[in-house]
Amino acid sequence: MWASFELELLGEQGASPATLRTYRESARQFVAWLQAQGRRTEPALIERDDVQGFLGSLRDRGAKPATVRVRFSSLRRFFNWAEEEEELQRSPMHRMHGPKVDEPPPEVLSDDEITALLRACEGGAFEDRRDMALIRLMLDSGLRRFEAAGIAVEDVSLQERRIRIIGKGQRQEVAYFGAKTARDLDRYLRVRPLHWMVRNEEDVRKRGQGENAEAVHPLWLAQKGFLSPDGIHHAITRRGQLAGIQRRIWPHLLRHSFGDRIKAATGSDEVVMTLGRWRDAKAMRRYGASAAQQRAREAHRQASPGDRF
Repeated sequence: MWASFELELLGEQGASPATLRTYRESARQFVAWLQAQGRRTEPALIERDDVQGFLGSLRDRGAKPATVRVRFSSLRRFFNWAEEEEELQRSPMHRMHGPKVDEPPPEVLSDDEITALLRACEGGAFEDRRDMALIRLMLDSGLRRFEAAGIAVEDVSLQERRIRIIGKGQRQEVAYFGAKTARDLDRYLRVRPLHWMVRNEEDVRKRGQGENAEAVHPLWLAQKGFLSPDGIHHAITRRGQLAGIQRRIWPHLLRHSFGDRIKAATGSDEVVMTLGRWRDAKAMRRYGASAAQQRAREAHRQASPGDRF
């Protein structure tokens, strides 16, 4: 039945590869725990105590509260689906409340770290130009890595400084970028035709399904093919190491930093949500919270009541 649930998710337009991996890993861990405890794994035989015991084991092993909440949400979604499919009379998680999580603000890059990351991409080699354009665009537009990986050459307008992206749920959306990002995208696009895939006319793939399918030229190219979401992760992590940054750098950290700086510059949740393509206001607000004290300190410096007299 777990496999049937995955087929259900695959049939939904809103299921991204990351979402599928999350549900698959949650199911794998839960089943493994049940087997280790000598309990039955058939969904109809799973009881409330089984779920509570699994979640408790995660906490005992030091899992982060956010991770426990993800596992809870994944299992609840599965059991709700099984109940709707009449595979269960009632979900074992019926009226079960999820763990409360007070999540800290997400990490963001400092100005010095961003400068070092960009300097690590300086150079005229193909990968240097590609990674410079990629990092600037992800920072400037707040792209998720699967959004970045899905961009085609046809989606980019350097004149209008905007890109069409395929967002969550296969929604077509628009993201914007600045003049420096346009410059670095242009520098990359000028060397892209030198790649062996372009020279051999192999840089084309279909996007979409059925009548809506279109032939496009994926923007980002790697040594052996198209740059995948995992390839983006590797490229950005590698540039962080080359920059000498003393902590792990990963793609979503650029999105965190985007949200934080847009919020600092505009003070508007609406603008951050629109530019970052967030649908959940609660999730969006976390991205603007990391430098709240710095923003508050600057606001007080400018509006100090004591300094007015």
